[in-house]
Amino acid sequence: MQSTSNEDSGQRQYRTKALWKNAVRRVSSEREKRNFAAIVFAMMNHEDARHVIKQESTDMEPPSATSTLRNGKLEDQCDFYNSCTHQDFFARDDDCTDAAREDFASVFKRGLMYKGIYWPSLTNSFQCKHLELAYLRYSHRQRQKALIIVNIVDFLLKAALTTVWALTPNEDPNQDDYPSNIVWSVCCMSINIAICILGWWRCFANNYLHWAAVCTWLLLTTQSFCGNGFGFSIKEDLVWYVLFTVFVPYAMLPLPLRWCMIAGCLSAVGHIIVISIELYTPKSVSYLHDDNECKIRRIVANFLLYVAVNFAGMYTKYLTDRSQRKAFLETHRSMETRYRTQSENDKQEKLLLSVLPDFVAKEMIRDIEREERGGVFQPHQFHKIYIHRYENVSILFADIKGFTALASQCSAQELVRILNELFARFDKLAAENHCLRIKLLGDCYYCVSGLPTPRSDHAHCSVEMGLHMIKAIRDTRTKTQVSFV
Repeated sequence: MQSTSNEDSGQRQYRTKALWKNAVRRVSSEREKRNFAAIVFAMMNHEDARHVIKQESTDMEPPSATSTLRNGKLEDQCDFYNSCTHQDFFARDDDCTDAAREDFASVFKRGLMYKGIYWPSLTNSFQCKHLELAYLRYSHRQRQKALIIVNIVDFLLKAALTTVWALTPNEDPNQDDYPSNIVWSVCCMSINIAICILGWWRCFANNYLHWAAVCTWLLLTTQSFCGNGFGFSIKEDLVWYVLFTVFVPYAMLPLPLRWCMIAGCLSAVGHIIVISIELYTPKSVSYLHDDNECKIRRIVANFLLYVAVNFAGMYTKYLTDRSQRKAFLETHRSMETRYRTQSENDKQEKLLLSVLPDFVAKEMIRDIEREERGGVFQPHQFHKIYIHRYENVSILFADIKGFTALASQCSAQELVRILNELFARFDKLAAENHCLRIKLLGDCYYCVSGLPTPRSDHAHCSVEMGLHMIKAIRDTRTKTQVSFV
């Protein structure tokens, strides 16, 4: 019987130690990941995060009851997407959380059912507004450089064509407006430079990048309609540039799919109208010998070409946007899980440090990690006792007089609230007066001065702590309107 009881005792000790092992292992692993939220947000922003995450206090500082999570907040006065906290970004409300855990198909907006006919949606928008805003911010940052590249390519193209056109002998009598073409090219290139500067400016890019994309499309469309500065007097010779104008919004501009479709259709239809006007009112000898059937074939060929490019752009935009949204959703889920795990581990660490002093908890963590690395984790007959000897210390016992009467007058919630507020102030005062809180027992507060770092003025610190505690009790009594001394 005695051996059986010893075995049961050994098993209980093993389970208890295993529980402590898991707790301290989580705490030690999470201490190395304090800056994970900052790194993830820097990745999402594609720049260095402009915020500071408060680091952990010194090893010997006691935890405060009023301490908050150490995750910082991204502060950006220029970005309207940054007005939300971590909770808003991770879509903490129940609807978004439930949607994020479902299948991909249920997260996106669905089409409409009209008279029994299902009309699929051409957009890939999320049902949750928080997710949609976060993705728009992410995708705009992705397309910011693409917008700048489009304007740089257009700038170099105009510069090259203008140079070639200016150096080529003029054989066409219609091309006699040399100064106006040069002025037109310079103005368009200046607009390209201005859009590049505004697109690179983070404050503008966060809020108005889509308007810069619209201005870029308008600039490209205007150039394709007019042709000034390129050296092409015949508008039909600019079909290649119109194809570029039609496809660019789908592939590179930070615009929704619906806006891209409107832009592509307007560019195509507008250029078809311009070509038709030019064909039937020719100013060049190139069309004098063309019959009506040939002109119609030209218009239809250009129309089919523009339709094909629009469909190719829509298909590319739709698939690219959907794949990016799926990748973003997976990243969002991972970040949300990590954030919640980190939050729970912070709470667990606070609970552990509220039971044990910091240096004792760290010593236990080191011992358990050493046993883990050595592969030896068996219940022992004699446990290690964590004892530290300190010669000169001063211990302060603070008890609330009349606490029993106070407990009979207040409700349980009100009593806990009063004690929490009072002990939180005591913890803050203990840190300021170089004292270490070692125990809470009901209304009794135990703290000691002179450890873990020995101090010659430990008695003075204890006296100062007691005087400050009296003042804190008086202030709490005045604030809560509760009679206790």
